[in-house]
Amino acid sequence: MFRPLPTLALVLAAVPAAVLAAPAPPPATVIAIESFQFTPEAVVIPKGSRVTFLNKDAAPHTATPEEDGAKFAGTGRLLAGESKTLTFPDKGVYNYFCEFHTTMKGRVTVR
Repeated sequence: MFRPLPTLALVLAAVPAAVLAAPAPPPATVIAIESFQFTPEAVVIPKGSRVTFLNKDAAPHTATPEEDGAKFAGTGRLLAGESKTLTFPDKGVYNYFCEFHTTMKGRVTVR
């Protein structure tokens, strides 16, 4: 005997509403590393947000915490075209610099 497949509406009706309504995480804030500077140099983000550091220079760069024992690990070495996304779960001010070019500095403020 032939049984028709359930329609999409019936399948979706069986999925809990919480699954369908789950919000997507907010997009990461992008800090470009270009012309030997962090752009923007300072950002303010909500607690739990993500920041992507994107190296647009030909030279390698890092985003390294200024303080020892800082609450974020830093990016490590980013070669040309590479990126690293970090999550900032705690409120505070996170100052960072490039290990290779120590005049390059930036700040993430988490509220």
